[in-house]
Amino acid sequence: MASVSENIAVIVAQAEILDGLIADFRAAKAAIDAAELAIRKAQPAEGHDVILGRARLAYYAHALMIEPSIEGRKTVAELATSGWAGVSASQHQHRPSRRSKRISRWFASKSR
Repeated sequence: MASVSENIAVIVAQAEILDGLIADFRAAKAAIDAAELAIRKAQPAEGHDVILGRARLAYYAHALMIEPSIEGRKTVAELATSGWAGVSASQHQHRPSRRSKRISRWFASKSR
């Protein structure tokens, strides 16, 4: 059985590892958030936020880290890959939906 001082050393060493993981997580989250925002700006009418795997991937990753009950679900990379599969790289792949046309007509009528 480890002594109290040995257990303290383990805790401090593992805390240092967690500090590194936190920094890596924040950097990865910032990169993902920036890329998601750039895609939304390039394709504003595509509704990327409502498709699983196309938004808030860092929060999914965080949940995987802290919730043992979700062990065995898709990895973050698998979710991102399946979520973004088939999305065109064109900047303005845009065919307005009926709803967005209705909203545009409504705003146009209000500005007259």
